[in-house]
Amino acid sequence: MTQNTNGAVGTGGTQALDVLNSRKIRFVIQGMFYAMMSGLLVAVQGNVSSIVQTYAPFIDLPTGVALGILAIICLSFCQELIAFIVLLIVNTIRGTGPREYIRLYASGKPALFLFLAGCGGGPFGICCQLIAMSMCGVTITTAIAVINPIIAAVLSRIFLKENIKPRVWVGIVIVIAGAIMAVVGPSGGDQYPHFFIGVLFALLGSFGWGMEGFLGTFGSDIVDTYVGCGCFRIGCSTPILFILTILVGGFCGIGFGDGPVIVGEILTDGANVVPLILLGICEAMAAYTTYLAFDKAGAARTLVFVNTYAIWSIPVGFIFAALGIFPYSVAPLTVIGIVVSLIGLVLIAANPKELVNMRDN
Repeated sequence: MTQNTNGAVGTGGTQALDVLNSRKIRFVIQGMFYAMMSGLLVAVQGNVSSIVQTYAPFIDLPTGVALGILAIICLSFCQELIAFIVLLIVNTIRGTGPREYIRLYASGKPALFLFLAGCGGGPFGICCQLIAMSMCGVTITTAIAVINPIIAAVLSRIFLKENIKPRVWVGIVIVIAGAIMAVVGPSGGDQYPHFFIGVLFALLGSFGWGMEGFLGTFGSDIVDTYVGCGCFRIGCSTPILFILTILVGGFCGIGFGDGPVIVGEILTDGANVVPLILLGICEAMAAYTTYLAFDKAGAARTLVFVNTYAIWSIPVGFIFAALGIFPYSVAPLTVIGIVVSLIGLVLIAANPKELVNMRDN
């Protein structure tokens, strides 16, 4: 009788553990799905940004690297401002609006980590990414960006005790190799005269995204994702970017007041209304789904799947070209490099059961 009872209890315990593990696996797979959706949104965002740059004031600006960088920072601010408004409306509807923002700003350590994450992925990461896109194209920029999981993986392993299997490391290395192949393919030519400056900014942006991955995962563990994203990822980057529009113009010898003037021209040009709203919505949704994935799948895996925008950028680019919005082409070696990166992604996600114990105890 006792033996049967123990057997029943043992079987019941095993079944309960199986159910728990199954839920954990679904939880992490959901995180990877959110990360891929963020990648798609970023690919759309990059192409829409290219459209905005064909309107005033961009087409009226004199040529020059410094002025081009200032204009991109101004566009980044406009994009973040609209995204901030979108998330503020969503949070207010949810009952987690301005009052909750104020409470979180005063929360101490979580606020500091989320602030630093927001700076890495916001003012630093977004500016570098958009500057790179304008100088070497969307596909090359996104292909380079797949190196950022390495930064997030190392930091997450050390500080968050995130489990990263040897096969996952191999997958990350393959993803990086694919990114290198993608960059070696094209040379820029007449379309991108500042191609290698763009590559440098893409690398700097990757560092910012990697830092955001580690710090954002820590913050997502203890703060509501909607509120944390609205407060810091978008909320902090918006004023910082506006300050940068003033400082960059002044220190580059263009003029401290020229940045805000460019911002005003971007926001008031009628042709920019729809693309800017689309940019802001994509930015808000991409930031939210990324932080949601940080919480569910961890920093390294999230950033690897967010970086599928290197893959998404090709079909999105061809769709935009088919619609007659702007021309699009891609070098064969770039496509090969992105396919290699896709193989790395498959290695990383090949065995979802390993994700049950995502972090050490």
